[in-house]
Amino acid sequence: MPRPPIQTTQWVADKMKTVGGIEDAEVTGPHTRRISRHDYGPVVAGIISLREVQASNILLLLNSGPGPDIIINVSKESCWRGDAIDLAKQRNVAFGGLKDLMSCMSDDDIRSYVNKEYEFLDRGFRQHRKVSDCYREYDRLYLIRRREGLGPIRVVVLNEYELTGDHIRTARDRYGFFDEILLNNPNGKPTASAEQVASQIGARIFMFGELLRRLNQP
Repeated sequence: MPRPPIQTTQWVADKMKTVGGIEDAEVTGPHTRRISRHDYGPVVAGIISLREVQASNILLLLNSGPGPDIIINVSKESCWRGDAIDLAKQRNVAFGGLKDLMSCMSDDDIRSYVNKEYEFLDRGFRQHRKVSDCYREYDRLYLIRRREGLGPIRVVVLNEYELTGDHIRTARDRYGFFDEILLNNPNGKPTASAEQVASQIGARIFMFGELLRRLNQP
């Protein structure tokens, strides 16, 4: 049985008290807590635990007072949908998981926090000369639109050290259709089963540099 929201929020508060630079983490509501920091101003964090985060799931939290500086989803094996990501950006609120919350505690401006992996990908795609636009349909599924008559490509981003066929099948179940697979762990390698499953679903596995070259092709 899932934990009540207040228990999840208290669990996160207890976790945060072990992070360096934190004075206190006070639960202020079923889905919110206020984090006091030694070196910077306090942070209001919204806490949810969902398998898939949609815009409707965070709207009430965003409209509550005081509004959160960051919303985190603590559910494992979960994802953020594009409409939720868009809404968080529109409200100038950071988002992510528990690791993101811990990582951003040393930042002065929490609302501008972006996960380093996504920041790297967004910049790399945006700066590619054949890319006109990239949109995150899910946190790990990019729709990349291209110039010069080249069609759009959907790329799923996986970060496994040892990419297996099951990882790819899980991604297909979670995110739907994608054309290509980006293995974004620089030390990662696809297994034979991963290559086999990718071939079966009509996708290919690329490292980042390889994917950038792929974007130049029809």
